[in-house]
Amino acid sequence: MTHGGSSPRILLLGATGQLGRELLITLAPLGEITAAALDGSGAIRPLDLTDAAASRALIRELHPSLIVNAA
Repeated sequence: MTHGGSSPRILLLGATGQLGRELLITLAPLGEITAAALDGSGAIRPLDLTDAAASRALIRELHPSLIVNAA
């Protein structure tokens, strides 16, 4: 799941919810995390999962090794 020995890129969706906040802490040591949520701000990227084009664009931009959906 790694890219040439580097840490995996993890996209965490729903990062501002109860489960998402806990996963953000738990997953942090495992790789490079990008957090996204409908109400994202600051370090958490805004993303409306019902917007298919925006979701595809974020995935294409990040090329994550793993997508975790806590939304």
